[in-house]
Amino acid sequence: MQQTSAAKIKSQKTKKRYSALQLRRLPALLMLFALALSFLYLQKVGLPQISHIIAAAAVGLGLLTHPYLRWKRGWKLGVGFVSYAAFVDLVIFALYGDMPTLLSPLYYMFGFIIFVYLVNISANVGKPFISAVF
Repeated sequence: MQQTSAAKIKSQKTKKRYSALQLRRLPALLMLFALALSFLYLQKVGLPQISHIIAAAAVGLGLLTHPYLRWKRGWKLGVGFVSYAAFVDLVIFALYGDMPTLLSPLYYMFGFIIFVYLVNISANVGKPFISAVF
């Protein structure tokens, strides 16, 4: 009698661990799917594509399931570049009133966030991103 209840508890723990592992892998799988779809443009160039939406969902879900980021000193260059691009685009917008230049820093920032997220997946797992997914 005691063995069956112990086996039942072990089975429940295994199910919980398996479902938690699947949930933790979902952001990496979504990111891989977004990267695979990145060449597909359904809307005009310069507008968010389906791969961008999936990648943003992967980052959001990833931050919920893995709430840690490792800051690297070299990323100051990325933050500096995004800040510089935003400043230049604001100047261009002020001079010419060109609306698409006002939106372009968002794409630089989005690309930088995706890069940081992919580096963190690799760093936290200890192997390259593709190996971390599979």
